[in-house]
Amino acid sequence: MKADGVFEGGGVKGIGLIGAVAGMEEAGYVFENMAG
Repeated sequence: MKADGVFEGGGVKGIGLIGAVAGMEEAGYVFENMAG
C-alpha cells in the first residue's frame, strides 16, 4: 500500500518515528514521500 508520511518532532521522538516507519514498511506500506 502506498502512503505519504508527515512527522513532527526530533531527538528522542525521531528514534520512535524510525521504529514506527520500519514497522509500517514490514506491514507492507511503501512511503512515496516523507516530511517532518
